[in-house]
Amino acid sequence: MQIKGFPKTRRGKAGLGLLASVGVIAIAAFAALPAFGVTLKVLGAAAPATPSCPLSKGSSQCFVEAKVTGFQLAIDGKKSPFVAPWKAKVVAWSIKLGKPSAKAERCLSEGCDIGADSRFEGFGGPAKARLSILKPINKSIDKGKQDYVLVKQSPVEELKPFFGSTTTFTLHQPLLINKGHIAALTIPTWAPVFVGALSSGNTWRASRNPSKAKGGCTVGSGASASANVKAGSPVQKLGQQRRFTCSYKTNRLLYSASIVKAPGGF
Repeated sequence: MQIKGFPKTRRGKAGLGLLASVGVIAIAAFAALPAFGVTLKVLGAAAPATPSCPLSKGSSQCFVEAKVTGFQLAIDGKKSPFVAPWKAKVVAWSIKLGKPSAKAERCLSEGCDIGADSRFEGFGGPAKARLSILKPINKSIDKGKQDYVLVKQSPVEELKPFFGSTTTFTLHQPLLINKGHIAALTIPTWAPVFVGALSSGNTWRASRNPSKAKGGCTVGSGASASANVKAGSPVQKLGQQRRFTCSYKTNRLLYSASIVKAPGGF
């Protein structure tokens, strides 16, 4: 999905190859855990995919996601890949990033002129992301309203040093995640973590809620459709409840979270 405002443009630390490879790295990092009876699981582990930034080799087009908290509803047909199957702790999270050109990076961060009398103001700073733990409000969801509360979050990481690679951030203070809670990705500014044009078995949900003032989930139509960033914002205040109405098919956010469960629980 193309973010409106930029012409067809749409992190301890160790590399990982996301997403099939993400599990391999994470398991290597915590290889001693099974000896103590600890169970490791990688939420979001799946077949590798290439970020749509650049859109293709040699292309100047770069697709990104911006100012949002989101999580996958499905990856290649597998549903709820980021829902914790048991109470656990998140010990690391990983992200795979595209590599925008220096010009695109400046434009996305600081703004740029995109026409004779048109200017894109950028997304308020350099690329950043953090992992968020969301609690679904089941009473609301049962009524068709996609409400979630932010209960835990990792530190914010600057992403520029890791453009064009996959990186794992080990959490010095692991995040508690309860059964049924969701590991989501929060992007305070922007991040080249998006891949589009996938099968219909790939869908993610965003902290965006259409309104008359802000518009719908997307702007434009057909091939020119793009996410409506103005329809929402990233969730970053603990205890804040937000409605995640918008979902985007054939798209994926390239991140994962490694969780561990101790024999006696946490």
